[in-house]
Amino acid sequence: MRIPSIFFLGCLLATGGVLAEPLHDAVITGNINEAKHLARPNNVNTPDREGLTPLFLAVGMGSLEMVRVLINAKATVNKTVKSPQFDKWSPLHMAAAAGDEAIAQALVDAGANKKMRNSEGQQPVDLASTEELVGLLSK
Repeated sequence: MRIPSIFFLGCLLATGGVLAEPLHDAVITGNINEAKHLARPNNVNTPDREGLTPLFLAVGMGSLEMVRVLINAKATVNKTVKSPQFDKWSPLHMAAAAGDEAIAQALVDAGANKKMRNSEGQQPVDLASTEELVGLLSK
């Protein structure tokens, strides 16, 4: 299952391909060096016009390196997004749904709450798409 490509194509179309913040743009384009330069505690948790944070976008893009850059810049791993499609999803919800075990592990290692519920009452484990993720998120 490749949720990220469909999800982010929709986000880019909804915003006309222009994101609200340069950091979001760096994340979407996978520009690690630019993200390192831009990511600061005062902007790393700022949502874009669609209500998505840079960390949530990085998780959706499947970029473990970008996720690590944002976590090192003090991204809040338990910050939920406000989006019609992903209301109250945390980055861990996205990692679970996308089946990305490495990113899910990085988020858990950084303190992600495995028990958070989205607006539909689902925990990340409820969205897990592999047995390995179920195991990781059930511990």
